[in-house]
Amino acid sequence: MIVCEITQESKEENTVYGFRFYDKQSGEPVCIVDDVFTDKKSAHALCETINQSDISPEHIQDIIEDAVGSL
Repeated sequence: MIVCEITQESKEENTVYGFRFYDKQSGEPVCIVDDVFTDKKSAHALCETINQSDISPEHIQDIIEDAVGSL
């Protein structure tokens, strides 16, 4: 199971949000995905959904692609 945290970066005149993922048991980093959303609410909603679910690391990319594609 993984834990999701939101990352934030300023780019030109915008703030972009991404995610940092950790293994829940070991605390070891799993991956970082930058520049996913410009909307903070969308980033928080996805992060919350991931943290409430039992998601395997191999599904992270698909979940993010589905979330971005549904906007």
